[in-house]
Amino acid sequence: MTKAEVEAKCVQYQRYVGHIIAKRLSYFNNDEDIYQEGMIGLWKAVKTYDPNLGFSFMTYAARCIVNQILMEIRRKNNYAKHNAVSLDTVISTSDGESETDLYFFVPSKEDDYSRAKEALTEILRLCRNQREKEIIFYRLNGLNQKEIGEKMSLSQSYISRLLRDIKKQLDA
Repeated sequence: MTKAEVEAKCVQYQRYVGHIIAKRLSYFNNDEDIYQEGMIGLWKAVKTYDPNLGFSFMTYAARCIVNQILMEIRRKNNYAKHNAVSLDTVISTSDGESETDLYFFVPSKEDDYSRAKEALTEILRLCRNQREKEIIFYRLNGLNQKEIGEKMSLSQSYISRLLRDIKKQLDA
């Protein structure tokens, strides 16, 4: 198939990408990035479709479009999970009177890590119980959710929920 034929077929079926997103992934209906990923899926479908496989182009294209979109969503989620929080993130104290950003918690060579120790002390003070303190301790020591769950005899999903609750509490 020539480049012009591929482009013509993509133009012919581009409304189908919007239809697939609206029908199967409606929560992304107005997301231009998702639409672009759908178009990449359509392009792949046009390039790789073989009529000898025994099903229609529309069936094949729908699967390619959805797979491409889901692959991009997973990639974005993994990127967000494995990257550090911005140092510009603002944290307020429990009384709501003072706010600071995470730069405050990053020790410099001059301050001898005392501010970091104070920050950790404040975070631990805000914890509601010993279990939350233990989870933060393990997390700061580099353990992932599964490893923390194994040490504490809890499931990974429960540790995930507790970490999310702790983060909400610290952000509040």
